[in-house]
Amino acid sequence: MFNAKNLDRRNFLAGVAASGAIALSSRSVLAGALKTGDAVGIWGPPVGPSIALAHLTESSAIQDAAPGSVFRVWRTPDQMRAGVVSGEMEITIVPTYTGANLFNRGLPVKMANVMTWGLLYMMSTDRAVTSLSDIGGKTIVMPFRNDMPDLVFRHILSANGISADKDIEIVYTATPLEAVQYLLSGRVDTAILPEPLATASILKGLGASVSVDRVLSLQDEWGRATGRAPFIPQAGAVVSDGLLARKPDFVTAFNIQAAQSTDWVNNNPASAGRLAQDYLEIGGPVIEKSIPYSNLRMVSAGDARADLEFFFETLAQQSPDIIGGKLPADEFYLSL
Repeated sequence: MFNAKNLDRRNFLAGVAASGAIALSSRSVLAGALKTGDAVGIWGPPVGPSIALAHLTESSAIQDAAPGSVFRVWRTPDQMRAGVVSGEMEITIVPTYTGANLFNRGLPVKMANVMTWGLLYMMSTDRAVTSLSDIGGKTIVMPFRNDMPDLVFRHILSANGISADKDIEIVYTATPLEAVQYLLSGRVDTAILPEPLATASILKGLGASVSVDRVLSLQDEWGRATGRAPFIPQAGAVVSDGLLARKPDFVTAFNIQAAQSTDWVNNNPASAGRLAQDYLEIGGPVIEKSIPYSNLRMVSAGDARADLEFFFETLAQQSPDIIGGKLPADEFYLSL
């Protein structure tokens, strides 16, 4: 069962910070973790958790410990896999199920944390669509056939007595951006989109005199369908075995800094948008407005394990290959 206590970092960090310890302890651990000039390769895709990593990498604690470390964005799964295999991406944000798949296929990675608890939304230009009960007979555009959003949506539909193959038609696109284009061009009136493109569809729609509404959160519907809390452990940081062997203290301190940076992003969305726009190549206003819908919370993988395993098992019921055919072994989940 989802443990809300694990997500309440604010209360935990407030208690530690009361003595002034959190900033000092994380910085001292980092300072002892790396030799001068020993930069760490930190990467992520152009989504919410990467905003926190951009802030983290620019922090004095990281730069004092690892001068020259920079955050970079990977654009394709092939680029990400190549970077993990080569060791260039020592820390990178990936979908959690991708982390499980990489581990089960023998790649040298462990899951350090979960940094977003769901980014998926149903968007529509049809004002008559306000709930799942209104989508019968509709055509809905979805990026990536048989990937996680598709499997989550199908699970939600099934729990609500809706057949994805009979009661609606799902049209698949090769990218989320293509799904946005379908929606704004009028080829379809309803789409499943991740943040920040869900927010981008609203803002782009305004510029094109197309009204796009955020109809529902798939996180909320997941909670109703599963009887669990309305969160999906969607993406987090994996770390290379090489970095763990070389500098284990740095990985622990990374999670401390990731929690602080995630809090900063949530509390400073306008500044976060300005910081991240050049990294993500997405407009600052889009990033700013997407942050409240990005469910950014840092939880160590060890603390999130029960939720991750439930998520993996549910996806694997439809597509075992999505996690590499089995639940990851104990050592996949780092408790930092």
